[in-house]
Amino acid sequence: MLRAGGASRRVLLGVLIAVVAVSALLLSVYPGWIGRPAQPSTPTTHSQTAATSSTLLNTSQAMVTTTTYPSTTPITSTTTHAATSSTTTTTATAHPADTNPPKITSLSWTPTRVVLDKVYDIQVSFTAVDNESPIARAELRFKPVEYYYMMYVYGVKSEDYPKIFPPEGERSYNLTPVDGEFDGLEETFTVQITNITGGREYEILILVEDRAGNTKTVEVKTPYIRQYENLGKLLYEKGFIVMSVYLPFNMRNIPHKDDVSLLGKYDTLDEIVIAKHVDWATGNGINTFILDSQNHWWTTAGMTTGMIDRVFLICRTLLSLNQINVAWLMGPSRNDFRYGTYGGEIPEWAIDLRNPWNNWTFIKFVNALMTPDIVNNPNYLRINGKPVLYIWDEGAFFNQEETYIAVKRLIAERTGSEAYIIADWIPRIPTQPSDEYVQFLLKKFRGAGLRVVDAFTGWIGLHRVGLDTREYVDNYEYYYDIQLNTWRNFTKTWGKDFIVTLTPGFDNSYSWGGPQIPLPRDINKFAERLKIAIRYLDNTRPVLKIDTWNDFGEWTYIEPTRKDGFTYLEILCSILVNLTTDKTPTLSN
Repeated sequence: MLRAGGASRRVLLGVLIAVVAVSALLLSVYPGWIGRPAQPSTPTTHSQTAATSSTLLNTSQAMVTTTTYPSTTPITSTTTHAATSSTTTTTATAHPADTNPPKITSLSWTPTRVVLDKVYDIQVSFTAVDNESPIARAELRFKPVEYYYMMYVYGVKSEDYPKIFPPEGERSYNLTPVDGEFDGLEETFTVQITNITGGREYEILILVEDRAGNTKTVEVKTPYIRQYENLGKLLYEKGFIVMSVYLPFNMRNIPHKDDVSLLGKYDTLDEIVIAKHVDWATGNGINTFILDSQNHWWTTAGMTTGMIDRVFLICRTLLSLNQINVAWLMGPSRNDFRYGTYGGEIPEWAIDLRNPWNNWTFIKFVNALMTPDIVNNPNYLRINGKPVLYIWDEGAFFNQEETYIAVKRLIAERTGSEAYIIADWIPRIPTQPSDEYVQFLLKKFRGAGLRVVDAFTGWIGLHRVGLDTREYVDNYEYYYDIQLNTWRNFTKTWGKDFIVTLTPGFDNSYSWGGPQIPLPRDINKFAERLKIAIRYLDNTRPVLKIDTWNDFGEWTYIEPTRKDGFTYLEILCSILVNLTTDKTPTLSN
């Protein structure tokens, strides 16, 4: 009996020791299993970079937008489960481990300080929810997106990269719930991110951890945030239209003379390239891109669908940005129109629109370009309430009246307003309206058609291309002034709007042109030409057209380049910003 009783006591003592050991183990692994909350770990503090950005226009009034951008498409979503530990025993049962991560819901960001489309500050909001363990920690990281692919795809120079994408460090925020305490299964967070430099997209990374050690990470990307305030928009609101012709090129296929874009030999299908172009252009006063449809390549072998798809993708991307106006440019095409006429009365370089084939072809192009979704887009350019159609080298079309009337009716059926047709036909220096051949063409072939259009303009600053132009090139600014004055007066007598053409230079002898005397590119001469152009803006409807934004094949580009930097845009901005004052600019008589 004594021996049996001692054994029983030893068994009981062993059981008690086992219970205590298991309890100690559970307490060390799950500190909250008997109701004592675990203490959250102290989060690592990351350095914060507070970017500063000054406003472009001191007179601009900041406005707060209520637009909210939900995180509908996370870039990444990462879950980490807490480590588990278990032991098998017949005397105790452990509480089940919490291995379910928290959820992140209602993630959105809202601009809180916006000046002329430039977002300076945003507020990020989200809610963390857990069904088992209280939320213990939350962190937000705001990271600038980098585009290093442009270096090896487009050849962007490393020293030029920070000129394109201003340096800005990653920011990290250790968050506190809106109610001030981590004390529940659901916590709401908001954080203000201020003084955003812009000029790129940003990644917003949210990390949430519960008391059991489970984590959830969600990462979203913002759209492109501008670097510059939209001066072009301000000018447009004050009645000034500043156009520039936009070429839809892959620059690797375009001959270059002596300079390359800061963006290298880019492809205009790249959405970041397009966003950067719009940022640079509108930030310095341009508010409209006249998009070259390249319709003369549509039916070339191997280009039929490629070029059409390209230009429409670019057009819709530009419209979607909601920061610049867009209008189509179309023109003659030897691949599509029949030149000359049966009796030889019309010259071989001209297109007779009385020819049924030519009439049908012209309307076919307009029908394809001016689709209802494009021309009814609020960012498609309208002048006097009419959707704009720019006809390049319009002087090549003869007997245009009936065709243009049909075009206006077609657009009226789609939009409720007939088309505003810009005829690019004003002759080059030194041709005058009184010249015999000009009068002959107007009276016999072209006058009736020009009565139908809405505005007259010319191309590349009315520069005459050739080898017999030394006098006009050497004294270009003098003749440019005379030509603008003469043809502006002529345009007014016809009751049409006058659109001033301006160019920084011209030469296509190295690409697809013939021998010629180049019109020099020079920043000081460009400034002089711009001042002359401003004097001849129409009093009632001032429109300036810069030929071009990005034609590296003809030396007419003004976009930032490796050699010239931003100098052409800086000159443009410094002069156009004066038009934003309430005082009406002095225009020529």
